[in-house]
Amino acid sequence: MTTFTKKISSLVLFAALLLSPAFVLADGGEHLNNKNGDRHPKIHGKSAFAHTHVRERGEKGDQDDDEGRGEHRTSTTTPATTLALRGLAITNVSTSSALVSWTTNVTSSSKVYFGTTSPLSLLAASSVTSATPVKSHSIGLTGLTASTTYYVVVASVSAANGSATSSQTSFTTAPLSTTNQVTLTSAVIATHNTQNSCWLTIGSNVYNITAYVPYHPGGVQAIVSLCGTDATAAFGGIGHSSSATALLANYLLGALGQTVTI
Repeated sequence: MTTFTKKISSLVLFAALLLSPAFVLADGGEHLNNKNGDRHPKIHGKSAFAHTHVRERGEKGDQDDDEGRGEHRTSTTTPATTLALRGLAITNVSTSSALVSWTTNVTSSSKVYFGTTSPLSLLAASSVTSATPVKSHSIGLTGLTASTTYYVVVASVSAANGSATSSQTSFTTAPLSTTNQVTLTSAVIATHNTQNSCWLTIGSNVYNITAYVPYHPGGVQAIVSLCGTDATAAFGGIGHSSSATALLANYLLGALGQTVTI
């Protein structure tokens, strides 16, 4: 093939290439390859040499697209609420009992530890427990000693929310009432010197024979004259029978000098 023929063939091939649809420019523009400065034709605004990549659903690009549309997808798990104790109070305190109350933010069991030493050892302390799950807790303490300080710790447990234990608190039981207590002295006995309140001493014991006065065989006045006194000599001098002595035991208050509740 001659040189002229080769040139003609090259021109024909070049013309055919230019007329190929793959080289039709959508906007008549070109773009430069940033690395080599080559010019590549665009097809509909995109390089003819661009690669097409079909993404499967779930690839990172989908997540990026979702984020761009404000559809970022996240998976969240709500954490369990932590059990908390509130409002510990001790009320209705008497000589031998008290009521311990508190609340929790979730339903849980109830337990009260109590004792008379501080700090309270939960291993050694007495306790009262209720397994019923509640938010408002009330536990009664009974069998306590009067005028005694008790130390208390409460605890609650929830299978789903854990457990919580309070700090130590304390309360003191009420004292025994002294309204009806009396010490049997001669001065006290002397104030009970009427038919309606007749106390007397025989030997070392003190008797309240008020209820017996109306039935005295020797008459009411005979015995009322002895009320509030030491009647040892009068009782022995008359020579009362053994049955009368046994009857006297029903009215015994206590020994002279003893403190008694009446």
